[in-house]
Amino acid sequence: MSDYRIVIKDTGLAGELNRITAEYQSQLTSLLDRARDVEQSEDIKLLALGVGDVLATLGRDILFPIYRSHPKLIPEELKSCMDNEAQHANPT
Repeated sequence: MSDYRIVIKDTGLAGELNRITAEYQSQLTSLLDRARDVEQSEDIKLLALGVGDVLATLGRDILFPIYRSHPKLIPEELKSCMDNEAQHANPT
């Protein structure tokens, strides 16, 4: 786990990083799906673990900090997740 969390104040840069990261996530997921058709079961498990680690790190270290600073960039499907995280971080 990293000892840092990025902070990007510029909305344009945050949006671009959000877009690039989403494309990267999509490409990794697509590659994993294609690999399931041609690779050995054990190799797929290891690849899936690696992809999962990468996606978790992207979320924790890049995307969620961006979403906290720029809530308008939160994808609709993650809004409830971010709301839950905010409630746990700032209990009333």
